[in-house]
Amino acid sequence: MEYDKGWSRLSIGLVLAFSLMVLAVSGCDSGSDAEAKYQKALSSVNDKWEIYEVTKKGESTIIRVEVDDNVPFKLSKKAGEAIQKVEPGFNGYVEFFNSEVGIVMRKVEIFPAT
Repeated sequence: MEYDKGWSRLSIGLVLAFSLMVLAVSGCDSGSDAEAKYQKALSSVNDKWEIYEVTKKGESTIIRVEVDDNVPFKLSKKAGEAIQKVEPGFNGYVEFFNSEVGIVMRKVEIFPAT
């Protein structure tokens, strides 16, 4: 029986690709729990807002929210307070984005509650 290096490399590559895919999917699941928690909090302020992305950048969490129209300052502050109620140690910001015009309407920075 002859040993084929090409098949060996292919099988190792497939195992590595499968492992990376499993890690990526498991990482998405943990983010969806946080996303659902934040979505519930923001829906209490405005039920039309839809979270489309939650990411981590260093110590900060970035919540990107799709909105239909302008977000007044008072409403954005209520959104920040709603996020702090569900996670008092939240550090980051909420970005309100309107895809129709393609711009960020408002960005609210949230610091951990003291």
